[in-house]
Amino acid sequence: MRGKLPEVRSLIRFPISLRSQLLLLVLGTLAPVIIFAVAMIVRLGREERMTFERGATERTRALTTAVDAELGSSIATLEALATSPNLTDDEMAVFQERSKRVLSSRRNWLTINVTAPSGEQVMNTQLPLGGELATIPRDSQSFKQG
Repeated sequence: MRGKLPEVRSLIRFPISLRSQLLLLVLGTLAPVIIFAVAMIVRLGREERMTFERGATERTRALTTAVDAELGSSIATLEALATSPNLTDDEMAVFQERSKRVLSSRRNWLTINVTAPSGEQVMNTQLPLGGELATIPRDSQSFKQG
């Protein structure tokens, strides 16, 4: 029996302590759990970002739609006023009263101005008709487009 014992010892070249074996067992067990946890954190982070981006896109579209609707409504109202037959010098008082009624129905508007292409105000709903009106700085490009 003594002859076989040295052969067994010669097979073990690097003796591993029990502590090292337990450490390897713990690391081997925890490694897949840690890898899975990191992968899930990355995946959930991506999904959260995609959800946030989707929500932001939907809110932006809703806001754009609301702004377009408000602008369309304002433009339609102003176009209706612009085609009024009372928009002449002798019927400006009637036009101003009509403009004040329109202004009261538009809660976001402050005033309605009628301005000549020269920049001179013809009517301002905040001021009495015939009063002194300020000249608005002229932007010739916008008058050419209109």
